[in-house]
Amino acid sequence: MKSFSLSWGIINLFLLLSTFSCEYESEDNQPPFDIAFKLLNGDGIPSSTFCGEEVIIFSLKIINTSNDDIILSRNGIEKEDIFRVYGTVRDVSGDSIVKDFGKPYGVLFCNKSLGAVLPANDTLNLEIPWSPTLSSDWGINFPFYNLHFCDVNDKEPLKKGKYWSSFTSAFEYYLLGTNHITNTMDFKVDFEICP
Repeated sequence: MKSFSLSWGIINLFLLLSTFSCEYESEDNQPPFDIAFKLLNGDGIPSSTFCGEEVIIFSLKIINTSNDDIILSRNGIEKEDIFRVYGTVRDVSGDSIVKDFGKPYGVLFCNKSLGAVLPANDTLNLEIPWSPTLSSDWGINFPFYNLHFCDVNDKEPLKKGKYWSSFTSAFEYYLLGTNHITNTMDFKVDFEICP
């Protein structure tokens, strides 16, 4: 247990030092990881249409495609509102406006002060349902709740309509003794709630 705590302490020290460093190697080409942003149904199958009380699971997978461990800074992930939902509604005058419906969590990486280690050729799965504790299939046994999310926000079920979740970010990471930052990336998923 002490060696595990010591390892995390050393990793956090490296992350802290890299956070205060101003030198980054900009990425002109593909970073050493792939990112997949999608919605899943309660069976874990990608979907863009959800009916009735069907569970909506937001999924962001970061796949390390290199043979080296990567330390992902929380700056590229948490500062952006990943899994925030937007939709178009009518205001009192009948005009269409964009409404922010929020996100299903309060804090990401609460147990890791500066980020997360992504081992070589491994995947970091960030998944959470729209209503974490109200989703009977997930509830308190939600597999990633204790690892990555704090202060979950049980959201009211979304009403019939069209929605989207989007974010833009440059991901900061530490690889082989050097700080890196990716080019800015845009992510968006459109989905629909049917009656």
